[in-house]
Amino acid sequence: EFFQALGVPFRNNFRKYQYGDKEGQDIMVPDIKSKDDIPSEVTHYFDCCMDFLKGLVVEENIVIAQVHYDEDTPYLQAYFLSIVDTVKRMCYKSDEKGNLVKETVFNNKKEKTVPILLRDDEGNIVYETIHGKFLNNDQFWKDLGGRNSFTTLQDSFNKFITEQGFQLDRGNIGSNKVHQSKLQYKVNELKFENMKLWNQICNYNNELANTKKVLTSNIDNNENIFVKKGITGYINKDVEKLIEYTINLEKINDINNHELKVKDNKISKLSMENYKYKNR
Repeated sequence: EFFQALGVPFRNNFRKYQYGDKEGQDIMVPDIKSKDDIPSEVTHYFDCCMDFLKGLVVEENIVIAQVHYDEDTPYLQAYFLSIVDTVKRMCYKSDEKGNLVKETVFNNKKEKTVPILLRDDEGNIVYETIHGKFLNNDQFWKDLGGRNSFTTLQDSFNKFITEQGFQLDRGNIGSNKVHQSKLQYKVNELKFENMKLWNQICNYNNELANTKKVLTSNIDNNENIFVKKGITGYINKDVEKLIEYTINLEKINDINNHELKVKDNKISKLSMENYKYKNR
C-alpha cells in the first residue's frame, strides 16, 4: 500500500494470500518493465534509505546495494562489512620478559597447551580496549544494543524516514512475530494450500458416495441430487448426467490427489533446503 501511494504500478499475478489478515485477497506485484516505470518519488525514497544505511555503516563498508522490483514488495537489499572502531579483547598472563604464560589442558583426551587468561582480584577476566578498524560482527551488533539491536534499528529508521516526509508506519513494537526465511514462507503457503486441497477431496468423496448411492438404490426424494424422477423411475437422460457427473468427480479427485502428492514432495524438498540454509 505504501508503494502504491507513491505511484508504483501493480498488477495481479493470479495468486492469493493463503493466511493472515488478507487471506483470500489477490496478491499484487510491481509492474515494472523499465526504469521509466519507476516514479521519481520511489527513487527518492530508496535514496533516503541509502543515506540511512551510509550513516549506520559508513559508505566505504557497503559492498553492494540493489533495489528489487521482482517480488511482491519493492525492497533494498544491501551487503555491508561490520567494521567497528574499538574492540575489547581478553588479556593473558605474561612473564617478566613479556612472553605469554601457558598451561597444559586436556580437550577430548588430547593434550593441548594454551595461554592463561588474566583475571582480576575477584576472578573476572580482564579485557583491554583497542582502537582501530576491525571486522567484528559480534561487537558491531553489541554496539547497536545487543539483543535489542533490531528494535533500535527499526526505531531509528522509522524516525529517519518519517523526517524525510514519508508516511511509513512503524511495526508493532514488542511483537512476538518471528522472521521467516523465504523458503519457510513458501513451505507454510504450500501447507495451507494442501489443507484446502484435503478439504476439497473430503467434500468430493462425500458427493461421490451420495451419487453412487442414488445410482445403486431406489431412494426417493434425495435432496442432495438434482435428478427428476418419472413414474417408471429415473429417466435415462438424467441417469446419464448423473453418471457423467460421478465420473467427473472422480477425475477431479484424482487430479487433487496428484496435486496433493506433488505439493507434499515440494514441501519436503523446501523444508530440507531451509534446514540446510539455516545450518549453513
